[in-house]
Amino acid sequence: MAHILAAPSTQVFRRQTSENPEWAFDLQTAINKARPGDVVELLPGRFPIPATLSVSGTAKAPIVLRGASSGQSVLCGGTTRDHGRHSGMEPLDGDHAVLKLIRANHIVLEGLFFEDPWPTAIYMRSCTDVMIRNCHAVGGRYFIYARQHTDLPTERITLDALTWVQDADHDMWSGRVSWPEVKAQRGHFDASFFNGAMFGSFDINGGVTIRNCAVAHAFNVIRMDVRDGRFKRGKNGLSVSRNCDVAIYNNSFAFVRDNAIEPEAAAQNWRVFNNRFYNVHAAFSLDGVASRDMLFVSNTILNDHKPGLLGQQNQGGKVFKFLKSPDKIEKPRPRENLCSAFNSVLSRTSYAKKGATQHWLDANTAIGLFHADYPKIKGKPRPVFYKMAWHDGIKVQGMATNDTTFPEDYQTEKGDIDGFASLSAVFVPPDFERNPHDFLGGWNGRLDKSAELKALTVETLTLSRADGPDVVFPAGLNPGAQDLDALGLTDMLATHTAKSTRDVA
Repeated sequence: MAHILAAPSTQVFRRQTSENPEWAFDLQTAINKARPGDVVELLPGRFPIPATLSVSGTAKAPIVLRGASSGQSVLCGGTTRDHGRHSGMEPLDGDHAVLKLIRANHIVLEGLFFEDPWPTAIYMRSCTDVMIRNCHAVGGRYFIYARQHTDLPTERITLDALTWVQDADHDMWSGRVSWPEVKAQRGHFDASFFNGAMFGSFDINGGVTIRNCAVAHAFNVIRMDVRDGRFKRGKNGLSVSRNCDVAIYNNSFAFVRDNAIEPEAAAQNWRVFNNRFYNVHAAFSLDGVASRDMLFVSNTILNDHKPGLLGQQNQGGKVFKFLKSPDKIEKPRPRENLCSAFNSVLSRTSYAKKGATQHWLDANTAIGLFHADYPKIKGKPRPVFYKMAWHDGIKVQGMATNDTTFPEDYQTEKGDIDGFASLSAVFVPPDFERNPHDFLGGWNGRLDKSAELKALTVETLTLSRADGPDVVFPAGLNPGAQDLDALGLTDMLATHTAKSTRDVA
């Protein structure tokens, strides 16, 4: 196993140590020399030239690309955010990226820092068994973007302890850059360089784990798209061929102007557990998604401020986003086992609004509602559900809320909506000094339950799954977020890791 040094220069040079001289190479040459088990270490400094990694390690001997052991290695994009428009929403192999992985397997990237990597910091095509950990980026349309070839998959990708601030000047949250501008709508300034995500992908197999990451001031966080036709109904029910086996847990997402977690078109076997969301326009976007086995459990959400300036577009927000416009009564795509349970929400927004959905079980949610324009203008609280069009298979049970209209306003012939009598207070409002420069805005990520909520207990709950055993939660728990051990989910995450994402050394 070799230890190869990369220098922030295009010239080969020699570094004298106390005993032996060491050679260092430009980054691309150092990567090209790597073989299974080798470590390529970047020396401190700024690396202005992009590099491509197209060599592979093995399961027992991965290739490691590591930042400096002392000092900081900065991978510079050499671009500005205006360059972020060039690749569009779905970057290709020829688009600019600071670091590209092409058909590279059993790779570890760690301790790297990316500065202004517009449009993309890390781009990968047809890669398997890749670990990206303890890496950090400021700027970029995408931190990481993944694609694959039909016969060369991208799968078993782990993102661990990454940090990303897309909009370091906070232009989106302040309203200096508006939502229509990021969407590049006609008649508006084109700010589409922000219309990306920390992790974006197109039509990959899956096996993605995203854990212990912190993202702030971004347009989206996780956006995984697939081609049309990647799902079908058969004798064994709905099946999805891409966007499968995704685990998202123990993350912090704040000041997100659009969506935090957004599968597009189709998804199967997603587990979204124990994440913290602070001031996110929409935490979970399932707009027109065909899905099977989607679990959203024990997440904590606090929305206490509006994004943007008074009167700007798309400031309302919601927790769950579904197919738009119940007025058209457009039937949502098929779903099997879409379940959300034991989530804690304290919000100035509705839980779900102006959408249409079907086959959704929501159980034991604790949701406290501020008035709609909290903290600036007093008024009536948003209702839990607002202008929703329910289709078949809707069941809401065990919901605890301070919405005085719940559940009477939500009765439907196509669903069963029930819960506890309205509480005067669901949570003790958190008292903290708001700091937009902090990854959670100064909030500690916890919502303390009120005495009324602590007095409530729920019945045994079973969440059905097509792929694997049902999930059974014991009776006697409070509504709202719980410790993962109490819910018995720790082993489920460990199983996902063993099945889909092999941690490499």
